Amino acid sequence: MPLLSRSLGLLLCLVVATGCSEAETVITPEPQRPLQPLVRTVVAQPTDIALAVDAGRVLVSSEEGLRLLRTSEDQGVIVADAANAGALRDVYVGEHNVVVASDNGLFILHDIDFFSSPLQGSLEEGERARSFEPSPAQDGQETFWMLTDRGLYRVEGSNLRTIGIPDVTGWDSAVMGRAPGIRGSVLWLAIDGRLFELGVSRGNVFVGEVRVDLQVTSMATDGLGDLWLVADESLYRLTSERDLERFVLPVTPSRVEASEIGPDLWVEGEGGLWHLADDLLRFVEITLAEESTLRAEGDGTILVAGGTGLSRYRARRSLELGGITDGSRITGTTQVAIMPEAGDVANVRAYLDGESIRVLEEPLALELEPLRIGEGSHRLRVEVEYMDGTLPAFLEYTLVVGQNVTWSNDVLPIMEQHCARCHGSEESASTRLDTRQTWIDNADSIIYNVREGRMPLDDQPLLASEVDLVLAWKASGFPE
Repeated sequence: MPLLSRSLGLLLCLVVATGCSEAETVITPEPQRPLQPLVRTVVAQPTDIALAVDAGRVLVSSEEGLRLLRTSEDQGVIVADAANAGALRDVYVGEHNVVVASDNGLFILHDIDFFSSPLQGSLEEGERARSFEPSPAQDGQETFWMLTDRGLYRVEGSNLRTIGIPDVTGWDSAVMGRAPGIRGSVLWLAIDGRLFELGVSRGNVFVGEVRVDLQVTSMATDGLGDLWLVADESLYRLTSERDLERFVLPVTPSRVEASEIGPDLWVEGEGGLWHLADDLLRFVEITLAEESTLRAEGDGTILVAGGTGLSRYRARRSLELGGITDGSRITGTTQVAIMPEAGDVANVRAYLDGESIRVLEEPLALELEPLRIGEGSHRLRVEVEYMDGTLPAFLEYTLVVGQNVTWSNDVLPIMEQHCARCHGSEESASTRLDTRQTWIDNADSIIYNVREGRMPLDDQPLLASEVDLVLAWKASGFPE
């Protein structure tokens, strides 16, 4: 990842303000059902903060300095002493390197080598980065957002661009987070009691203001794409339709963390840690030190660092299905292996289009017969309950029966009808989607946005059957 240039560009943004509707939901805890998460202690000594570098490594800040360790280890290696590194603030995990923000400036972590980043030279004297958020690559360049105590920047390959937003000053207390939006991945910025949505179109940054009048202190995005805010001692959810919902909790929240692939939400509040999913609030039976720090990983695992060390907590076990993938096309009798994570399983259930279907035992499996299921698209859900107080593990897949989905016969007509108006070769959208290859390159983003109704923009959403065709096309290997 090239981060060697000190060029600095200023981009002033036109702000367009929009309103949102507001509702209120009262959440009461389940006193008889506390959550007993799966826990694994990674470091059994005092730590200040821990941030995941990738699926197998964690960067830990302590009195000794910065320690890089694998989750299967208990020692790791010191990559920088405390005097040189300073206290850890955030990390950006790039394709080749990790950018580290600390009290002492910006650094690069490459393997176990730790050295100063040239990006620091582009900032003002004494200016320090506070947090990062990733952004989709642009013209083959790796890009990300960087929030400092004096402003907001966008790093584009080797260039650092200043994002100018008029009439805001409170950068040292600003909060930012990322969420998929109707125009692609967007950045949310809360500052001075205002909430901004930022994105990029054809190299230009657009900014919109959502009028919420909230003093936001923490934010997170869940796997459904909803933005969660802690503001004015309350918890709020802002949906993609600009519906703002206030959750009345029995505790005063101070921080929120979320899973990027599911509904799990972790809320730090009075008395400890709480878990919220599907409008059910449960107290998490763990002990939080007074100055513990929380960081969620992409899968919803929560890292808790504090005086007793570093531990990982999971609300659910993992679950895998063998023999199919999301969007699979079923042409004959198909055996689906159910592979839950080890533990005392209490019950296994499966549903097809909401109707219960038989689960085979020893080994756990499903038998899907196309003649009984019927042609078309179907929704399969598998749930596994455990006896130890963790939440049920589940998976949901779309299956297509009896259809040979191709680009020319099935997906191209969807593109021409719903997408070409904005994403054709001569149109205004930043991403072209007028060829089979561009659909292959952007398949996951397309599927996410059409599933959530974020695309097509300013048009009726795709039918469920059309979304399922795109899923089946991907699962079949993108046939022409």
